[in-house]
Amino acid sequence: MCAGYSKPTGRHIGAENLSKPYIRVYIKSLLEEKAMKWEEAVKLVGGVGKSS
Repeated sequence: MCAGYSKPTGRHIGAENLSKPYIRVYIKSLLEEKAMKWEEAVKLVGGVGKSS
């Protein structure tokens, strides 16, 4: 594991951290920031069909 925990301990610490509201909110904001927007996906898929 990256943090140096054993797998069982890491699983426990991860579940414990996800139960903390401020960590959950932070992770959600990071995921939303990285997520592809619906309009971007449509443009990408539309461009693939036109290129052949």
